[in-house]
Amino acid sequence: MKTLIRLLAGVTSRFPWPVLAATFALTVVFAGLASTLESASGQEGFSPDSEEIRASERISERFGDSSTSSVLQVIIAEEGGDVLTREALEVLAALEEGIVASDAGEVISDRPDEPGIISYLAPVVQAMAAQGLTVEDLPDDATVKQLYTDALASAGPELGFASQLVPEGSGDTPEIGMVLVFVDTTTDIDDQIDREVAVADAVREVDETTPLEVSPFSFALLFGDQDDFLGEVAELFTLAFAIIVVILLFVFWVSPIGTTTRLASARRMLADTSVVMLTIVLVVLWMNGVGALLQRVGVLGPLTEVAQIVPILLVGLGVDYGIHL
Repeated sequence: MKTLIRLLAGVTSRFPWPVLAATFALTVVFAGLASTLESASGQEGFSPDSEEIRASERISERFGDSSTSSVLQVIIAEEGGDVLTREALEVLAALEEGIVASDAGEVISDRPDEPGIISYLAPVVQAMAAQGLTVEDLPDDATVKQLYTDALASAGPELGFASQLVPEGSGDTPEIGMVLVFVDTTTDIDDQIDREVAVADAVREVDETTPLEVSPFSFALLFGDQDDFLGEVAELFTLAFAIIVVILLFVFWVSPIGTTTRLASARRMLADTSVVMLTIVLVVLWMNGVGALLQRVGVLGPLTEVAQIVPILLVGLGVDYGIHL
């Protein structure tokens, strides 16, 4: 590394203007390429084999047809409690009403042979419909549990899927239940994300009005958080940049001893700090530009979230080299 640095220093000392011109030209080229850098979206960049992703794939295989609809999962939960209750039925009714009435209502895959919304409480809902009952007609939670048990026992495989939407072995007091919302698919991934985000927004509105926890989950929602992630990376980079500038101002401060005046010390401090930070900015631009170039020739794919954090690490690495040099 010292040999390389000395070589670069020697070339710069002998040919300063050509080096500056070449650096400027390369920076312009790499900055232009950096604007075309492709980034991957979604949490699979962090954990491609997580339990959540495996569960989503299993649900899609079991309940969804990828050619016509995608599956958004809604979790109804009460920690340490029970979601096989009258209250849960009321929440489910509010959830269905909220989704249908929202902007996402038009994209719900509601067909005669495939309901747009399927819940773990489907046996209870069907039993109530067959008997002409409403939620207000149910005196207590025990009645809900009895309807659930009887419906599963009499319907057989027709409603057997409902038992798969609650934790195995939870009996008639599950803490968590799942609702499946089928959303019409589109060939445009951005439109698909917008559709599922609209459903999720309707779910969150219901969550704000009930003591039960109502949470949406799907791949598209993970992808929809990409803008938030990029915003956080930008904030972290800016914050790291500002903190490092302050640190360098202290590190490069030279006390006015002997012939060094305070003005000369301040000038050197500002000059050294500016050179280091400018170099770091150039490194980030060049790195992204080279990455975009490698993507064009097929060597690299879209950058994952982990790779997108590298510029922040380069700030710290560049400062370390700057101080030691």
